[in-house]
Parts: sequence; C-alpha cells; structure tokens
Amino acid sequence: MPINNTLYEIIKKGEIIDVTINDENIETYDLPDTYNLYISSVALHPKYHNSGAFKLLYDALILLIIELFKREIYFSKVIADAVSPIGEKLCKYIGMVKCEDSKHQSKIFEGSLLPINIRYTTRLSKKLFDLYKTLNL
Repeated sequence: MPINNTLYEIIKKGEIIDVTINDENIETYDLPDTYNLYISSVALHPKYHNSGAFKLLYDALILLIIELFKREIYFSKVIADAVSPIGEKLCKYIGMVKCEDSKHQSKIFEGSLLPINIRYTTRLSKKLFDLYKTLNL
C-alpha cells in the first residue's frame, strides 16, 4: 500500500502493527507522484510453499508497479514487516536490508527503487528495474 512519510518512519522503527494502520496514513494514487510502498500481509498456506505460488504473487505486484509507472506513479522507498522466517528470507532474497526488530516480534526490512538498491529476481522485475533506471527524479 502507498503510505505517507510519517507512517513510513513509524513502521521503520517497528512501532506499529499493520492491522492498526488507519486510512489517514494511506495515500491514494490521485496524481502522478512518488510514493512510499509498504508491503504487508503476504502469506501462503504451507501447502503452496515451493509450488511457484509466491512467484505468481510477486509477478502480480511487479505488474501493478509497472502499470502505475505508466501513469507516472513511482515508488521510492519500500518497507516490509517480516513476521515469519519465510518472510524474512524473501525480503533478504530481493535484497532488502533489515533495519529494526519490531516491538511485535517481527523484523522490518527496507529497500529502494529510487535509487534502486534491491535486486531483480525475475525477468519481469528486471523489466521494472530497467524502467526505473530511465527516471531522472
């Protein structure tokens, strides 16, 4: 979800759990601009681990970001709250960096698209990164 700078900093400090986020801190894509992206509540039933299901979810997110890019809606900072060892592993896999242990026993990870400091892991994410490299923001 797109979030304002205030909420971004609160999440980064590990001081909030996503179910308590209210709509005043969530931004809307009304105008072309640069936003912060918060990735929350990504979960797969254990039955679907190692099935390729995560790649489908990841590629769907990348496709959404590409579509928003076409509307001149960009993401600068990306933050995630990894509440499980698998979530932590996924954050590390794409190159996000741990910035804090949260107050609710999870780990906060951060990355950036402007400038890019995370890595692409699929052909589709490489396409997104190539688009972002064309920006002069």
